[in-house]
Amino acid sequence: MSTTNSISCPACGTSVNATARFCKNCAFDFWSVPANAEVAVDPAAATPTSKSPLPYIIAGVIAGVLVLILAIGILGVWLYKRKSSVAAAPTAAPVTSGTSVSSRSVQAEDKILRNETLNDGDVSGLSLNELRILRNVHFARYGRKYERPGLGDYFSTRPWYQPRDDFNENMLTDLDKANIKVVQAAEDRTIAAQSRNWDTFWAMLREAADRKDRGTLTKLMPSDFSFNCCDSYDENKNGDTRDEAFRLWAKPEVNGWAALTNALANGVVDSTFWRNPSNKHQQKVAPAAANRSGYSDWIAQFELRDDGRWYFVGFVVPESDG
Repeated sequence: MSTTNSISCPACGTSVNATARFCKNCAFDFWSVPANAEVAVDPAAATPTSKSPLPYIIAGVIAGVLVLILAIGILGVWLYKRKSSVAAAPTAAPVTSGTSVSSRSVQAEDKILRNETLNDGDVSGLSLNELRILRNVHFARYGRKYERPGLGDYFSTRPWYQPRDDFNENMLTDLDKANIKVVQAAEDRTIAAQSRNWDTFWAMLREAADRKDRGTLTKLMPSDFSFNCCDSYDENKNGDTRDEAFRLWAKPEVNGWAALTNALANGVVDSTFWRNPSNKHQQKVAPAAANRSGYSDWIAQFELRDDGRWYFVGFVVPESDG
């Protein structure tokens, strides 16, 4: 939109439109002034043409939005990288239900993975299952494969565990072996203490049988463990029948592990029918139905020995009378 200039009347000084012929105040005839005459222009009345500020406002808003978008993008990238780095930490992965362990057990596991020396304080007070897991961490860290159900259920939850076909126990370092001895000593102390009381011994035995935990069971069984129809059978002549018993139970046609779990699940009673009169130790048998004549299925036998500890002394099938 254009703006019309004003001029001052040379007669009275009134400001009038530059296109007017006569002054509105004194009727002076502007046309009477020669064309080349200098006519004063009223500077106050002249309004210079100015540009609208709207384009500048729009440009500023756009620039602000772009800066905000850039800041949000940078913040998002930073948060993503931070979240990813935290998720990658080995101890950040939760342990699933059914394989849960205490925070102290996880701390001891972290020490093993950091190649640090364990001490008695790291493992004291842990459960037998936690001690068993820690003992096997030294093998699992190098890729030893474990069965499921069993220790494989736990190690499959650990982000550092990578099973390997070429695992070899020679991979263990001297530090690994020293730490294993610390864990085993804690296991021995726990088993010895719990074996002096029948209830804790019984709970410990059943848990070990359910888990097929040969390490714990070996410590609950005497070296002269009776199996294979009542006769100790030391096939490798090493004075220890426990290893042969485990091999027998693992045979598909024997299915000894399932038979043991079933026997322990059906009660236990003081042994009267099967006890040897010359044996003065307190004895028990499982299942409860086995304490009678004519019973022909698997029988688990237990005995309180001179050292004050209960032992799982035999798992046998009675000889048939016929």
